Amino acid sequence: MKVLKSIFILLILFTSLNSCYKKKYHNNKTSEVTSISSNDESNLDSFSISLPVGNKLILTDFPEVVSFDNKKLSSTLDSISHHFDKISSTKESKCLASNIPIEYPYYEIKELLEDSKSVSFEHILKLPQKKGLDISIEKVSKKCNDNNNLEIQYCLVIKKQNKLIKLYNIGYTLFGDLTETSKYWFIDNNYIINTRTISSVSGNNEYYVHMLNKFTLNDEGILINYFEKSDGSYENKYEKGLIKDHLKHGSWIEKKPNYGYVNSETYVEAKYSNGIPVKKWYYYMLETIEEINDEGYVINTITQKTDKLLMTEEYSDKGVLLKREIIGNK
Repeated sequence: MKVLKSIFILLILFTSLNSCYKKKYHNNKTSEVTSISSNDESNLDSFSISLPVGNKLILTDFPEVVSFDNKKLSSTLDSISHHFDKISSTKESKCLASNIPIEYPYYEIKELLEDSKSVSFEHILKLPQKKGLDISIEKVSKKCNDNNNLEIQYCLVIKKQNKLIKLYNIGYTLFGDLTETSKYWFIDNNYIINTRTISSVSGNNEYYVHMLNKFTLNDEGILINYFEKSDGSYENKYEKGLIKDHLKHGSWIEKKPNYGYVNSETYVEAKYSNGIPVKKWYYYMLETIEEINDEGYVINTITQKTDKLLMTEEYSDKGVLLKREIIGNK
């Protein structure tokens, strides 16, 4: 039964979210959009805040399924949700124009890719500088982007010498017909960016909790995976490879969804150098095989690479995407 719940979690996170979506809130149109390069940025210093920021409770060691009957853990998850409700209602700036797309390492839901070209956002928090980088948290919502799929999205905005260089997704809220999914974030004093996705399904008295992911920013403002382990081999059920100085280095195998470009879970043969993607990446279709007992319950699941190549990417030595070729969809 435990394995069955784990499979259900994956279905909730990566499959059922591709259904039709409700508009929970009324869309508020705005008539004025101000360029981010304008001298009038609504006195952004007034939004300054020190680290840490976000909600530290996402670091809690949660099981994959949290029953509503577990009063302590379900109360913790409710507290996280309420905290981000307050953040989303924080006084923000006017709508600011953006001319670069929002990035994320893997588009685990297609709505992230579809909303990646959102044209405007709201400034909510200015963070301390990091090695010459100006960093802030921006909110992307339907207030400034009427046609967005996501109710709300949080982005880490990186500027260098007053030039906007990167926008990274670090959180979102998505309402489906029967589901609600939110990715929450916490940035600690060392600028480690933590994210965790939590879902619920109408009628099910459970929360579905995804693994905690950690990221950091390198000197060029690139968001890269961070590990508590400093060196050596690393493996979990989603990925495996070598770590050097807390970062991915060398060849990695990554079993992750890609519901943006190829609409499939993928087996990725990746290459890294000091945390950044390099060389050529190969995305194969990932096959899931279920073992079922005589009572009809799933007792084991096996995921394996298939021969079907879905996509390739090529990166420069500095982590710049040079070419993406989509070969086939599921």
